[in-house]
Order: sequence, then structure tokens, then C-alpha cells
Amino acid sequence: MTAAAITFGLAFSCLLLAHFGGVADLHDWDLEFQLHWVPVFSIIRFHQFPYWNPYRCGGIAMFANPESRILTPFFPLHLWLGPIIGLHLEIPLHLAIGWSGAFVLARVQGLRALPSAVAGSVFAGSSWFYLHLAVAHYPMAPAVYLPWIVAALLYGAQSGTLLPTAAAGALVALTLFEGGAYPVPLDGIVGALVLGCIAIRRRSYFPILALMSFALFAAGFAAIKLVPTFALMRTHPRPWESADANTVAMMLRFLFARDQGIYPEGTWGIEGSWEYGAYIGVIAAALAIVGVARSPRRALPWVVVCVFCFAVAMGKAGLEFPWIWLHRLPLMSAERVPSRFLIGVVLGVAILAASGAELVQQGFGRFCPRVVLLLLVAMLVDFWSVSAPTLIHAVDGKLEVVPLSPEFRQIFQLAPDRTYPLALANYGSAVCFNIQEFPTAVVGYNVGRGYPGEQYLKTPGSLTRLKWSPNELSYEVDVAIPSAVIVNQNYDSGWRVVEGRGRVYRSGNLLAIEVPAGRQRLTIRNRDPYLPIGAAVSALTLLMALWLMRLERRRHRVAQPSVAV
Repeated sequence: MTAAAITFGLAFSCLLLAHFGGVADLHDWDLEFQLHWVPVFSIIRFHQFPYWNPYRCGGIAMFANPESRILTPFFPLHLWLGPIIGLHLEIPLHLAIGWSGAFVLARVQGLRALPSAVAGSVFAGSSWFYLHLAVAHYPMAPAVYLPWIVAALLYGAQSGTLLPTAAAGALVALTLFEGGAYPVPLDGIVGALVLGCIAIRRRSYFPILALMSFALFAAGFAAIKLVPTFALMRTHPRPWESADANTVAMMLRFLFARDQGIYPEGTWGIEGSWEYGAYIGVIAAALAIVGVARSPRRALPWVVVCVFCFAVAMGKAGLEFPWIWLHRLPLMSAERVPSRFLIGVVLGVAILAASGAELVQQGFGRFCPRVVLLLLVAMLVDFWSVSAPTLIHAVDGKLEVVPLSPEFRQIFQLAPDRTYPLALANYGSAVCFNIQEFPTAVVGYNVGRGYPGEQYLKTPGSLTRLKWSPNELSYEVDVAIPSAVIVNQNYDSGWRVVEGRGRVYRSGNLLAIEVPAGRQRLTIRNRDPYLPIGAAVSALTLLMALWLMRLERRRHRVAQPSVAV
């Protein structure tokens, strides 16, 4: 399985790897390059944990940012090779994870290896992944953990154990650690639909207990990132009014049209085509129909997943469509595009297609496995020709070179896609795109006489910057009367005085430090006050999971019959 998954990942990203190390300037690439470069630069150059990002929007939270990916297991790639190559290497790795996850999910349901390979190929070959990654939607990449999450939940429900639900919760936390705030609701909804159907079919309460355990472990493991992010979103909310209303004809185009390229806004819907494409093809759809006919009772959970996610993806197509009431929920109100729920449809079709392939393989005659193999090869060729070429957009751009500034300065610029080259040149972008609203009074040095400097005093006196780093600032202050040091960055509650006398406060929306009269060395440092709370909850959750592992192993040993000697 591992070799097949890696081969799939390499084959379907070969056009990107052929231009390895190239850059892109399309849509969110500038945002992702900068969000990945800042933590690497903070750690390697300043030996600081990346709490704060002074290079974006006048200064914003780095660790608490929902799209930050500091805790991802792929972060060492960025430390070692830099953000450009690191992001490129993540694409084949995530493809391999998605393929193997759907394969394992099919195997958990009792399907043989070849039909399970059909499931992996449909899920990881669908165009949704390639379209999102072509425009640097890396928060959507951890959606590849969805089949692994459902596989763990199903295994727990089948075995009557809760430990797999802890593993599923850990994978949801990993999704959030990789900046995947958007896929997390999909993980929960698909898991709830599958376990709910099993509970009804078996007339058992255990799947509901497993679902509750899953939710608790997911929240507990994710707390180290979830608590700081929730605090940030509470002070900087991002409600999003999604007006998408996709008709059935449009939905069928999203799923079956072979022209799944990068098209501008308004071509397929309100957003660009990268938000809608989720190609499944005719072969997978036909096998899925066969899978439903093979065993309607066993297919029911996946039919429910397909129907519900299809209805959600239609958005505001009707007065009572699920997206309307889902989007009113607190966490769902920040979801942008309902069509992202098509990923759930793709997973459902993948498992149903694998079930259909199982029926074909069980048919009469020795040639049936070869028929399944031929169908799988035809599907792979079809998926590759539709999806793989899209990734060329990830390496077909150019990186602007900006002359290096001798010291860090904020700059005012209207282009929202120049923040990465400006950060490389030691500039912070006073105005830029970000998923949260950060009202700023930061002034760019290039505005002329209105620029007061990167730090200044409210009253006459002497102020000298001694040290600058993203998370720590030091000054020598000499004032005759009590005054305040104003820093040309956004205020954040994480800043604290760690040397000297003073008090951090908000001056408008700017960072300010109230200082007494006299001469002193003043140092302020940024730390996330909510991180220790979240870390403590995650540590307790880990201890609970270890206790559960020990408890269930003990029960397993007791349940085993003793062997007489």
C-alpha cells in the first residue's frame, strides 16, 4: 500500500516536480509563501518561537492565525529547504496520504485490495485537490485526512473500542495544526453521518458514544492551537456571507466536466473554478451505482454522505437547504464556499465505487479481476489527464526582487500580492489581504511627511532602538516627564514589558508602552497568553488517551481465553 500511495503521489505531481523550485504568483501563493517564511525566519535568524508576524497588515498574530501551519509535521521541511520547496514537497506527500487513507477506509469495510485501490484513486485523483493547491489553498490540503478519520471511527464502532476515536480526534487536531480550519467541519459532519447511520442500522448506542468520544478528543488534542485561535477570532471575527446558489446542472458540471482548469471568478460560479471542481468521471459514477445495487443496506451511510454533502454544496439554492442553517452556526459562519463540501461527495463516491468494483471482481470467471484492473487503469489515465496538469500553475510565475532595506520598516502598497518579496527585503506591508479583519493605523515609510518612524515618543525626549526582532523589541528611553513609546505596529494583548519600567497599552490601534520619567532600557516581548492553557488541555487529553489505551489493552487480555498447559 505504501509503495502504491507514494507512486500515485509522484505520478500525479510529476509536472510540478519537473519544475521543482519554481514559484507562482497566482491568487494565494504570496500569502502562503509569506506565512511559511515568517516562522522559518523567526526560528533560524532570531531563535524565537513565531508568536507574531510584523510583516503582514501592520502586524498580526502568527501562531494563533487559523491558517498558520507551525505545528504541522511537514514544518521541518520548511526549516530545512525553505517555504517554496517545502510547499512543493507537501503536494505529493498529501496525495499519498489521501490515496492510502481511502484505501484503508475501504479495507476496514471488508473490501479487497484491488477495489480498495479504486477508492484511493477516486478520492486522491479527483480535481478538488489539484485546483485548490494550484492557487495555494493549503488550508484545504489536510482534507486528505478525512478518509483516515472515518476509517478510525468505523474501526472503533466495529470493534467496540474507543481508542480509535482518540486517533480520529488526533487527526482532526492535525488538520487544524496544518491550517485546515475549513476541512474540520467536514470531518465532523461526515463522521457524524456515518456513525449515525450505523447506530440506526444496528440499533446500538455505542456509535453515538464513539461520536461523543471523537468530539472530545478532537477538541482536547487541538486545544494547543484551538484556544489561541478562538481567542483571536473572538477579537477579530470573520463572518462571511456566502451567496452561492448552485443549481443541479452546475453541480453535475463540477463533478463530470473534464475542463477542470483554472478559470477566473464568475466562470463556473461566484468564485473561480478552483472552488467548484471535484471531478469523479463516468467510470467511478457507474461503479458507485453498482456498489449501491450490490448491498443497499451497507451502502446507506455513504449514500447519505453523498446526498447531504451534495445538498450543502448547492448553497442557497432553496429556502431550506442545509447550507443556510449550517452557516448560522458559530464555527460555520466563517466558512466561505459551500461547494467545498463536494469533497464529502467524492469520498462517498470513492467508497461506493470500490464496493462496485468488489462486485465486479466477485463475478463469474477468472477474468473478472482483470476487468477491475483495466477499469482502474482507465480511471487513473482519466483522472491524470483532468487533474494533474492543473498543478503547473504552482510553478509558472516569477518572484519579484525588491532591494533590501537596511532596517525593518512598514511600507504602504496597494498590491495585495507583494507581501512575500517585501518581507524578504525587510519590509512590513501596512495594507494587505488577511482572513481576519485587522483595522490598522500603521503608516508606511513611503507616504512622505506623515511617516513618524517605526517608533516615536509622545512627548519630547530621546528614543533609540537597540534591538529589533519579530517577537522582541528593545529601546533606550530618556524622557523628562512620563511619556509613551509608540511602535508602528498593530496592538496585540500578547506584548509584555520584560525589562525596564512600563505598561503596554493600545493607542488607537497601535502598540504603545507607557513609561515613567527617567532613562532606562526598555524591552517588550510577545507571547501568546492562551497558548499555555491550550497546551495544558492537550497534555491532559494525551494522558487520557494513554489511560484509555492501557484500559482497553487490559480488557482485551481479560477477554482472551486462557490456554491450558
